[in-house]
Amino acid sequence: MLISPRRAGEKRLIAVLQPLIGKIDVAAMQAANYSVDRDRDRDRDRDKASPAEAARAWR
Repeated sequence: MLISPRRAGEKRLIAVLQPLIGKIDVAAMQAANYSVDRDRDRDRDRDKASPAEAARAWR
C-alpha cells in the first residue's frame, strides 16, 4: 500500500487503512485495476468497469 507523502502524517487515515494491509493479493489488485483501466472488456464484450464495479467484484 502506498500513501502520498502529503497524507502520510494523517494518523486517522493510517489507522483506517492498517487492517487492509495484506488482505488484497497482487493478482486480485491487478485484475481490478485492469478491469477499470482498459477501454473494453473483450471477454464480456462490454465497456470497462467503473471503480465501484471493480470494488464490488471483490465481495
